[in-house]
Amino acid sequence: MARKNTTEVAVMGLLALGARTGYDVRKDCEEKLSHFWSESYGQIYPVLKALHERGWVVREPVAGSGPTRYEHQLTDEGLSALRDWIVSPPQPLRVRDELLLKMFLGRLVDRKDLGVLLRAHAKRASARRDGLLAIRKLMNEGRSDFPDAPFWLVTVDFGIRSLEAQAEWADASLKALCLEETGEEDG
Repeated sequence: MARKNTTEVAVMGLLALGARTGYDVRKDCEEKLSHFWSESYGQIYPVLKALHERGWVVREPVAGSGPTRYEHQLTDEGLSALRDWIVSPPQPLRVRDELLLKMFLGRLVDRKDLGVLLRAHAKRASARRDGLLAIRKLMNEGRSDFPDAPFWLVTVDFGIRSLEAQAEWADASLKALCLEETGEEDG
C-alpha cells in the first residue's frame, strides 16, 4: 500500500472499534492514543469527510438539537485498507525532541538552567509513567473479556518503558553535566 495519511489511519483505527461521532474520535485520541500518538484535532473532521467521500466510512445523522452531527462507521472497504496499512512496514521514526536540541546547544547557557530543564523532564516522565502504570493495572484487572486488551497493553508497556528510560536519561545527564542533587555546577 502507498504511504497513507497517518491521521486517516488513526481515525480509521478508532472507527474499527465501533461507530463514533467526530467528537467521540477526538475524545478517543486523547484517552486511548495520547501516550504514543498525537493528533491534530483540527484534522479529524476533514479526515472524516475525506474518508466518507472515498467510501471508506459511512455516516448517519444523530438525533438531537443543534447542528446536525454524524456518527461514522468504517465500511468493509475501509477496514480492508486499514488492515493493509497495519501489515505494511512502518515509516522510519523521525525524532524532533526540543529538550535534546536544547541539550545539544547547552554550551550557550548556564548549566544550572539546563539542570532545571532536566529535573522537570524527569519529574514529568515519572508522573506520566505512574499514570500508565495505573492504566495497565486497570486493564489487567478487566482484560479477560476485552479482545483488544493484549494489543493495547503492549502500547502501554512501551510507554512505561520509554518514560522510565527518559527519567533515567535525565538523571544520568544531570550527573554527566555535574548538576546532580544540589543543582550546582562543578566548575
